[in-house]
Amino acid sequence: MESCCFIWGSNDIEWVENGACNNAVGIITMWRRNHFQLSFSFNEKNFSVIEEVWKEGFVVQITIVNDYSSGSLKEKKLIWEEISVIRRNHTNRVWCVSGDFNSIWCQEEGRSGFSV
Repeated sequence: MESCCFIWGSNDIEWVENGACNNAVGIITMWRRNHFQLSFSFNEKNFSVIEEVWKEGFVVQITIVNDYSSGSLKEKKLIWEEISVIRRNHTNRVWCVSGDFNSIWCQEEGRSGFSV
């Protein structure tokens, strides 16, 4: 908790973490407790889904997807298909998709030699 508060700069923080996957060390999604109220969250192999209610001004339901997919184009397509299914089942929400998509633009960038 102290590390997250230090990184965030205050103790007005909540978070959801998704543990290590493949060579990745995991991912954490953080938000200000005073601005959002967590409805629920779940983790998949390469991404986290957090559903919250924005408490500032007017009530808005927000779905945040935080991705950390591998460099494999095939795996990225599968993850986008999973996210698309979730999106179709959760309408009337504001969506934000973010994260580390590990885009590799030239062979030298990737250890596997894969490029997009």
